[in-house]
Amino acid sequence: MTDGMTLLGAVLDHVEKHGSITNRECRELLDISYDHAIKLLGGLSSVGVLERTGTASGTKYIRGSKRPPPHKVETVMGDVERLLKRGKRL
Repeated sequence: MTDGMTLLGAVLDHVEKHGSITNRECRELLDISYDHAIKLLGGLSSVGVLERTGTASGTKYIRGSKRPPPHKVETVMGDVERLLKRGKRL
């Protein structure tokens, strides 16, 4: 089973290599559903790890300009791990 920090690492590696990540790229990279990708990317954006740019199908997420407190990142990743434990396709 993949944990939340592994997912976070994969997303951040992708952003570092390519400059951004889209919902589609996130789903393909992590083999997760559309809704879970939105929750993951939105959560990372809400704490400042990523920054959302564009709208609708042009939405991309780039590296956030601020460094969030670790406890906020842990909260988001805990939410991701709870989804994984439910056995649902993430």
